[in-house]
Amino acid sequence: MQKVFDTLLAAVPHSEFSKSERTNCRWLYSALMVLREYGHPVRLRDVEEAILSNLTPSDYELDLTGVGDPRWKRSLSIMSLAYKNVGLIIKTKAGWVITEKGLDFLSRYSPVQLHKEVLYEYREFERSRNRQ
Repeated sequence: MQKVFDTLLAAVPHSEFSKSERTNCRWLYSALMVLREYGHPVRLRDVEEAILSNLTPSDYELDLTGVGDPRWKRSLSIMSLAYKNVGLIIKTKAGWVITEKGLDFLSRYSPVQLHKEVLYEYREFERSRNRQ
């Protein structure tokens, strides 16, 4: 049975992204969708469970990393920092929350376009941070 996010993210595997960026795109876009649905702080474990109930991981995403986690889990954890630093999510003690900017990006961009914009803004964030 095809899951809800599988249809929405069908174009991602055909994008020009590397395998790892396709994983980042799929899982972070899905996280934004989950956060939008909840509308309040959501613990990472609950975000992961909600995504897994709506998205079928690829074999590549299920591969274990050097620390023993599936690639999708590491991707979600590490790339969430970029999404946080460009202002799409906020991480609190209570959990993750989507921002107004995150809601705006979801309404304006496809998954691939959104991830490209995040990568661009994150590079700019890193450049400005390195200049200081």
